Amino acid sequence: MVFHGGLTPFLVDDKSKKARFCAIYDKLLGKLRSLVFRKEKRRTFLLRQLIKRYRIAICYAEFGPVGVGSVEACRATNTRLIVNFHGYDAFKIDTIKEFGSGYKELFSYCEKVVCVSRSMKSKIIDLGCDPQKLIVRPCLPNAEFFTLARNPILNKLVFVGRFVEKKGPWLTILAFNEIIKTHKDAQLWMAGDGPLLGVCKSLVKSFDIPNVKFLGAIGHQDVKKLLTSADIYVQHSIIAENGDREGNPVAVMEAMAMGIPVVATRHEGISETIKHNVNGLLVEEHDFIDMSVQINRLMSCRELKADLGSMAREKIKEMASQSTIGFLS
Repeated sequence: MVFHGGLTPFLVDDKSKKARFCAIYDKLLGKLRSLVFRKEKRRTFLLRQLIKRYRIAICYAEFGPVGVGSVEACRATNTRLIVNFHGYDAFKIDTIKEFGSGYKELFSYCEKVVCVSRSMKSKIIDLGCDPQKLIVRPCLPNAEFFTLARNPILNKLVFVGRFVEKKGPWLTILAFNEIIKTHKDAQLWMAGDGPLLGVCKSLVKSFDIPNVKFLGAIGHQDVKKLLTSADIYVQHSIIAENGDREGNPVAVMEAMAMGIPVVATRHEGISETIKHNVNGLLVEEHDFIDMSVQINRLMSCRELKADLGSMAREKIKEMASQSTIGFLS
């Protein structure tokens, strides 16, 4: 059963007549309570009602702030709570400032805290979590990515992700600007949307960089189709000025699962998944020149591309075989 509707989830996708009647009843009760209590209290009441109605035994909260918003309802119903941190919720400065005290209450009540990298685990310990409650579990790709047939276009670089600071899309473009000087047939296809998309388009226009295609936001099936044509996957993740950073990017692991060689940065979970010169290539954050050098290495050696791609696939298979949700039992 999936609850949604903000930091304190209070909605459910149940279209039955009984569910619709109960939802109306709960909303009326909630509005009456809102005359006395704050909005947060009303949403906690609604979540508590949902937990009781559907006899929920365990709540699995995606993202730290959602966990904070769920604590009161779970405690009131004696419901087990597990929370999964993904990235911004552990690192972003304003998020820590807003939810820091709430995290302490969350860590005290919840049964387990799941995070996606060892570096994130250290950060969550610093925020006050008992190390014994922490479990490292990356969000691994769907098994389908292991079986997708590739038909790579020579020297086609692909990036999939939000155009935000921590993804460093402009640094990927600057690296490509170096590549295109020696590989005139190279292409850079970038899928995603976000606040930096316009800036990145302006950068390409200002430097008159050819063969860069911005696809905007695309669906899951289109992502799979795009990756099947990728020769190399590129991602220049960095620590943003506001502290935001990656957990362990799923798009990178999806590419690896397909056997696509990856050039990325030594950043958080990426450097825990990719070992330089073994199953991918890594550069330091902001070093777009070295990124272009590493991409050029791949473009100049088919054997290296094949070897790194093969080892990348094996790495994700190994991670998948070790992953389990047995801690829910």
